[in-house]
Amino acid sequence: MKTNDDTKIALISKDIGYIQCDISEIKVSLKGLGGVFASKVELAEVAKQTEMRLGILEKANGMMKYVVPMITALFSSGVTFLLIAYLEGVK
Repeated sequence: MKTNDDTKIALISKDIGYIQCDISEIKVSLKGLGGVFASKVELAEVAKQTEMRLGILEKANGMMKYVVPMITALFSSGVTFLLIAYLEGVK
């Protein structure tokens, strides 16, 4: 009976060792992702810049109010088309 208990304890100890290794690997991976995510300050700055750009566009006179979004849409659809064509050619 004591042998079974010792075996169970050894197996649990081994499992705990594996879990500790996995946790340390996860911590290292999370530290590596530090540069990927933006901080609250950076996000607030981007939001402020975006609002400023949109404000300029809203205040624009005449045709520029409509032409700039159209040009942007045409440009982004062209880039998307070229990207899809390239990816289809890679296959």
